[in-house]
Amino acid sequence: MVSYSGNAEDFQQFRSRFRDWMQDLSGANPATMKVDYLSRLKLVEREADFPSQDALKNYWKSGEALQVLRGSIDKDAGNKYFVSSRIYLGEQRDTLGPESILIEVPFTVRDYADTRDFHTAVLLYGLAMDAERVDPGHKALIAQFLKGAKDKLRDIRNRKTLKLKADSPLPELERAIAEAEKKLKVQ
Repeated sequence: MVSYSGNAEDFQQFRSRFRDWMQDLSGANPATMKVDYLSRLKLVEREADFPSQDALKNYWKSGEALQVLRGSIDKDAGNKYFVSSRIYLGEQRDTLGPESILIEVPFTVRDYADTRDFHTAVLLYGLAMDAERVDPGHKALIAQFLKGAKDKLRDIRNRKTLKLKADSPLPELERAIAEAEKKLKVQ
């Protein structure tokens, strides 16, 4: 995670919550899983952004990161905070489209669950694509990650609190998950 622009105190709060989300994920790994992905998840912080898109790609290709998060925490005209996260997926994007997606969500107590679930869904999708790359035969693990991502997106839609922008990546992520399930035959 590259330091987000905006108020440093707000970024500290977001980073702390993100770390908590990852810890919750790592605790959800069933003991029967042979591949120990989730317990190895960690948040690696970088103070400086990448000087170029090529530098970002090279960092990602070096195997140092599953995803790279960059973004900002800002206030809108109504003085409400929102998080803009550009999440670089590299080759893990599979059918998702561009190498990175942009998530723009409110960062308020009311919207906490949606913000958490959107970021978690992208992380779980990336984990599924990475698991497929490492061991395509481990269908149970891949299916678990894809189901988890799909469940998080369904929860967002069911809560009906998040006002999706027209260019929200949520529908595209839902489509990519469905295509991955179909391709890998893990529905």
